[in-house]
Formats: sequence, C-alpha cells, structure tokens
Amino acid sequence: MVKIAEIDSLAKEFSKLPSIGPKSALRLTYFYINNKPLIGNMVNALNNLMNNVDKCNVCHNITSKSVNPCLYCSDINRNKYQICVVESFQDVDSIESSGTYNGCYHVLGGVISSLNNISYDDIYVTDLIRRVNKNDTFEIILATSFTLEGDATAMYIKSLFKDYSNISFSRLASGLPRGANLEYIDENTLGRALSGRVQYDS
Repeated sequence: MVKIAEIDSLAKEFSKLPSIGPKSALRLTYFYINNKPLIGNMVNALNNLMNNVDKCNVCHNITSKSVNPCLYCSDINRNKYQICVVESFQDVDSIESSGTYNGCYHVLGGVISSLNNISYDDIYVTDLIRRVNKNDTFEIILATSFTLEGDATAMYIKSLFKDYSNISFSRLASGLPRGANLEYIDENTLGRALSGRVQYDS
C-alpha cells in the first residue's frame, strides 16, 4: 500500500487514544476519509472542547470556562465540609449517578504509582490541604480505587493530615471488588458502598 503522510499522521493521533491500537486507528482514519462531511463537525467539537472546557480552580473537576468554580463547588446546597477524594473526572460522574452523595469533590488526576513514575507531585494533593482549615470539622472520603496504588495514595493523603484533629477519614464500604476502578462499578453498588462507608484508620 502507498504510504500517504496525511493518513499516517491522523492514524498516529488516533492511536494515542485509550484502547485504540494501530489497526483501529487506521479504521477510524478510513472512516473519516469515506465520511468527509463529518470531519468539520469533529473539528468544531474539538475546538469547542479546547476553548471552552477547563478544570475547576477549586476541586480540579472538569467545568466550563464560564462556570469556575464548577457547579458542585459553587452549589450552596452541597456540604462544603465533606470532601470526596477521587482519581478522575469519570469517578465524579459515577458517584453522582448513584444519587447518594451531596458533598463536594477533589479530583487528584491520578494515583501515586512508582511503576508509572507518578509521584505525589504529579497529582493534586497539596491543593486538597489548602481546602481544609483547622477551624472547621471536615470529613474526607477517600474514594480512590481498591488497587495497590489507590490504597497507597489513600494512606499517603491521610498521613498529610496527621496533625489535624478536626478531620475524620472514611473509605468506601465493602461490596467493591479488590482491584476495582470506580469508573466501572454500577451505580447501585457504588451508592451502597458510599452510604455505608467506614472510618479509615489504616
């Protein structure tokens, strides 16, 4: 097959997407070649995403640039003294869909992982400390995944607050399988785990 630079370039970009291998990337490229009118729609959608979507300057969840802090942080009806710490934007969506939580969030943007060269400097941990003062009582719900990295991150976060007597820590209750990522847990199971969370003393 004749190599065409434009095709190779787009396929290379598609291959950077999660779960997209070289063959799938090439299939997507061919799809757009055969459906050129859709390219303009995709370009517009990506431009809108780039120009109008940002991270919340409080919790680091995704938000519109015109609404910052995000809807959860600015909602006066949510419990500001209850902070659910999650790894990703998707985890926020999963917890919200359970309909059992009315506090605020803090998105870490990942977990500490020596295998992937991710340290505490690479996630939004210090910003969490800034959100908590010693004059109010807080509950921090450690909702990182039930993996070695998720557990290590939860333990590290708790250690940062060892001098804060005004903070209680909890972890999602049993019912979630070991090694599970919140993104893939059904909303009923996640809702029960959140409602039945237990004090975290590890």
